[in-house]
Amino acid sequence: MLVHRQDFGAQAAASVARRLVLPAQRDGGQRQFVPRPEPKTRVGSNLAALQDRVRTSIDEDWPVARMARYAGTSDRTLARCFQEETGSTPMHWLKAERVSRAAELLENGKMPLADVWEACGFGSAETFRREFRKLMGVPPVKYRERMGVP
Repeated sequence: MLVHRQDFGAQAAASVARRLVLPAQRDGGQRQFVPRPEPKTRVGSNLAALQDRVRTSIDEDWPVARMARYAGTSDRTLARCFQEETGSTPMHWLKAERVSRAAELLENGKMPLADVWEACGFGSAETFRREFRKLMGVPPVKYRERMGVP
């Protein structure tokens, strides 16, 4: 069974396409948008609770020191644990989570573009555009046009 935008909407079609790793309907030449796989954290890891907490308050300021305090560890230990468990630094992980949340909001299409950067915790609209383009390969406006609800 094929899922078409006309039948169930762009968000449902894009979600099914990502799960099946098929290209969604879009302009030629555009790269495939596949969400980053969720890093596997060890059972009992302090990172799992920290990651869940950060995701639920992604719009807040999350410097490494605050993350370390929440995880009950030092900044250096947190950085080492992140590298071991996710293959990334805490700040790179945070940027990727913010961009991922922004992509969800852009696909949904309900929130004005001018409000997305604040809802995802970016310090400014310019930072949001730069980081989004760096990770997704297209500016937020183009992403919404191609992946969002028509």
